[in-house]
Amino acid sequence: MASLVYQILTDPAPLEVSPSQGENIGTIRIVVSNTSEQNVILDSIEITVPVGTGSGDLTDTPAAVTTRIEENQAVQPLFPGTPAPQEDLATWWNDATGVLTVARPNLRAHFDAGGYLVVVLDDFPVSQQAGTVLIRAREFLRTPGNNSEPTKYATLGVPKLAPKVPRNFRPQETLLKAGDDVVLLWDGPATLQYRVQLPDGTSEPATQHTGTSWQWTPSQLKPIQATTYTLIAADPNGRQPLYFLTTSVQHETPTFNGVHTPWVEGSQNTGRITFEQQGAEINTGPNGQGDGKLTAHELHILKDSALDGAVTVGKTLTVIGAVTANDNLHVAKDASLDGAVVVGRTLSIGGTVSASEDLHVTRSASVGGDLSIGGKLTLGELAVARDATVGGALSVTGPVNAGGQLNALGRAVFKDGLHVDGESLFAGKVDANALLSVRNGDHAVMHVVDEKVEIAGDLRVHGAFRSDS
Repeated sequence: MASLVYQILTDPAPLEVSPSQGENIGTIRIVVSNTSEQNVILDSIEITVPVGTGSGDLTDTPAAVTTRIEENQAVQPLFPGTPAPQEDLATWWNDATGVLTVARPNLRAHFDAGGYLVVVLDDFPVSQQAGTVLIRAREFLRTPGNNSEPTKYATLGVPKLAPKVPRNFRPQETLLKAGDDVVLLWDGPATLQYRVQLPDGTSEPATQHTGTSWQWTPSQLKPIQATTYTLIAADPNGRQPLYFLTTSVQHETPTFNGVHTPWVEGSQNTGRITFEQQGAEINTGPNGQGDGKLTAHELHILKDSALDGAVTVGKTLTVIGAVTANDNLHVAKDASLDGAVVVGRTLSIGGTVSASEDLHVTRSASVGGDLSIGGKLTLGELAVARDATVGGALSVTGPVNAGGQLNALGRAVFKDGLHVDGESLFAGKVDANALLSVRNGDHAVMHVVDEKVEIAGDLRVHGAFRSDS
């Protein structure tokens, strides 16, 4: 039987085994007391702690253990005038053997009657296997005549328990990208049955675990937005109440079925879309300031559209109703416009333009393909790479350049020059106030300059010919 009395305390109490992914850090305090009425002469105390990965081992990381004497109310000076007792006792930890030695360096210690001290083992990860750790204390004592006493032992038991309830329910990655799988982790005993409830109310069983560490991934859909999962744990025998834990994941680029919001503003660029009673307003500056600009790969508008800022469409523009653009309108490919079109500044179309009604452009219009207008065409300047057909009147205040045929079924008025590379067909009257030139390639066939007509080739008249001079 040991001469001293040993009591062991743990923090937390009891110790909980570490999960397979992560660590549970523990602390042990050993209280050593002399309950007798006589002093005990102490050479040293050796405390052996089992280390390793087994159920009876305290830790599998002995190098992480730190030791100290937390309190000393036991050892008095051996001789008068020696240093204070707290400075005499020390601890030595051997992480290779798991032995903690408590002694006074190079001197014996008198352990006072009724005295005590507290020895601490700290900062160690608790091993993963549940069980009981048996810690042995070995005393090396001397008699009052300075003779060695027989070695005495004391054994202390420390339980290591697996968690009895689930805890630490968490995602492996909190922020997901498109296509990422959800991986949920938690710690809990294998004696419980686990299910994970999805946002739609359905649930899936969770069976994958290593020891007390669990892992689950949904078998079907991957999240496309912020999603909350609920862990449900129950005793299979029904004697234990249910446990509920929740955790959430976020999505880097979430997808929504619908969003209700008065406005949307960019995070990197300060453009804003403000939703109004009959549409949306686009602004380039923060807080709804600045003129708007709309850029689209393809733009389909099913009803009338009023565009206050510049509009750029990377491919096709299709508008079922009328279009009013107070700024530039640029379309890289074809444009199909079923209603009246009014462009406040420049119209630029990379492909074909088909407008079933009137087209009015305040400044110039550039069309890379055919131009087909069902109604009236009013322009400041017109450039068409291929054929142009206008079902109504054609009015151009600036120059007109048509790379193919120009066909105006109604009245055509050109305030500046008219240049047509292909054929020109005028069903009505042609009025040239100053100059009219008809060419065959580079050769002029007929010139009308002021009041004089010049014909470079033959003149053939099938009907009557009258000259007033």
